[in-house]
Amino acid sequence: MTEVTDWIQLWRELVLSAGCLHAGKRFAEGEDAWRGHAETYLQRVRKRWAEPDSSRQTILSRVGSSDTVLDIGAGAGTWAVLLARHVRRVTAVEPSAAMRAMMEQVLAEEGIDNVTV
Repeated sequence: MTEVTDWIQLWRELVLSAGCLHAGKRFAEGEDAWRGHAETYLQRVRKRWAEPDSSRQTILSRVGSSDTVLDIGAGAGTWAVLLARHVRRVTAVEPSAAMRAMMEQVLAEEGIDNVTV
């Protein structure tokens, strides 16, 4: 019999194991490790994205204007913003409340209305 993977549980375990440590501090389950760090993270990503990167072009070459995209672990929404300009709809999933708030702020600033967070 084929074993079925519980993807939601796997995602939860990955988030807890990777997200519980931030700047050397241990966070309790349910506490947002990105609170107070989401804006700094977004600034670092924007700086990195100022340089050309073939991965963005590769992804964009594989989507079309009628596509719907699922962005899992969307962070501050950098990919969601990029993809939203090229597809019909983006659904962005992000477990961190601080990152979701940052993403919603960025989406509003960019005038993007085809992303569901």
